[in-house]
Amino acid sequence: MLNRIMADIEVLQFFYLRTLIPPVAAIVLTILVSFGVGTIDAHLSTLVWCAALMTGVVLPYGIYRYHRTSLNMISQVQGHFKSTLTDTLESLEDIISYHNENLVMERMMQSIDDVEYHKGRISKGMNLGNTMFIAIVQIVVVLAALLASNVLTGPWASVMVVVCAIGIQAWFEALQPMIVSVHHGYESLVAVRRLLQIKHAPLPIKDTGCVDLDSMDTISLKHVNFGYDHSSLIYKDLTLDIPKRSGCCYCWC
Repeated sequence: MLNRIMADIEVLQFFYLRTLIPPVAAIVLTILVSFGVGTIDAHLSTLVWCAALMTGVVLPYGIYRYHRTSLNMISQVQGHFKSTLTDTLESLEDIISYHNENLVMERMMQSIDDVEYHKGRISKGMNLGNTMFIAIVQIVVVLAALLASNVLTGPWASVMVVVCAIGIQAWFEALQPMIVSVHHGYESLVAVRRLLQIKHAPLPIKDTGCVDLDSMDTISLKHVNFGYDHSSLIYKDLTLDIPKRSGCCYCWC
């Protein structure tokens, strides 16, 4: 549980940098570029806003839908992997003593496979989004150059066409982080939801206060079962009575 909470907090640490700043920068630069190319031709301004809608909203949302399941699961499987690794290191001596290395290794490998699967799916979605983004950029730059060449005249017309195309291509650099921004935005939303669920979840154990051991004549364990696997119990139906003021050392891992 603690590892999951820490993983969610790590996601929220970069919320402003990865989620809020990219869309604000994209909107501001889109307004400036639209105004600039609009002085050349109104159709260029329309092209800019259509491209911004496609690459800044539609494409990031489509990529988000592609790996939505992995975004929901990635923090959980990472937290489970960290928890499994921590438990293994803390109980390493007992694991070796009871010959449970193969069982623990299977659990570790399963956790690693789960993490790698979801990371691979997210990475595949990101690569697909970047490829589609580059294709849209090239199409829009060509269309912008054609529109500008039909409007601009004079000895500097060809230079202005090139400047217009380069400016639009440079503007696209502000839109490329939008795919990652939507990704981290949804990651942050999932993290907040899980933290709120933990906050409002009822405590599984009722705290009735401290137990005064001096008032107890005997501490008893009745019918206790323990093991790393249900099919191979280390303690089975263990019953133990510890009388008051007696010396006892009991290891429970």
